[in-house]
Amino acid sequence: MPANVTPILVHGGIYKIINVASATVVTLSTLDRSSIEGSRDRNLPNQMWLAQSAGIDLWTLKNVYQPEGEVVYLSYVGNEPVNNLPLTASPNPRVWNITQTGTHGGAEYRIWFPNAPGRGSLADLAQSSRADGTVIQLYGNWDTANQFWLFQQAIIP
Repeated sequence: MPANVTPILVHGGIYKIINVASATVVTLSTLDRSSIEGSRDRNLPNQMWLAQSAGIDLWTLKNVYQPEGEVVYLSYVGNEPVNNLPLTASPNPRVWNITQTGTHGGAEYRIWFPNAPGRGSLADLAQSSRADGTVIQLYGNWDTANQFWLFQQAIIP
């Protein structure tokens, strides 16, 4: 397990979000500033996320990389969960249900579509791929490692 992995999210904490299956991190593309992908950890601001509490187990995740003051949040298009729907960045905050529900007792989290019923949709690294640029998408709950995430405290370089 990477160092500085937190078992409890803190409002205002800055984190790298690491996929359990691939050890890649949630990355905002600096090319289009809207694609969200899994990439190798390069300790860059576009791979760091500010957690902001929006209620019990409810969070927004704001990207630290803000050229020219442009703020973006981890998001998705539309209002309904759809399998294979890629995550995107948006200037509008999107609330996520981030919990350790259904994990295996470690420090891992699941990033759920808000108020997802039963086997609802959650953040899923496509095919558990370690390749840079791998899509992170909404997908149904399959209890697989590519749907588990670690939040590692980060320091902005």
